[in-house]
Amino acid sequence: MTKCRTGDVEAPLPRYRRRPARGCDIVRVTVNDREAADAMKEIVRRSSIPVVADIHFNHVFALKSIEAGVAKVRLNPGNIGNRGRNS
Repeated sequence: MTKCRTGDVEAPLPRYRRRPARGCDIVRVTVNDREAADAMKEIVRRSSIPVVADIHFNHVFALKSIEAGVAKVRLNPGNIGNRGRNS
């Protein structure tokens, strides 16, 4: 799991590129806002390993991640389903 803001595509990409050399087979990123969801297409396109989208707060972020071509979607069950969090 990366610790960078997912919406800032340029910040985490160098870290994603180093993962295979460290034995990583996938990279998992948080998709917790619209900016992050919008960045997924570019992140997937530029990542050399499969990207797993860890979805927070809004099911629409999962749909956008799937459209972007992520290898897997992980819905965080503790923070999805509350009508007040559909931002």
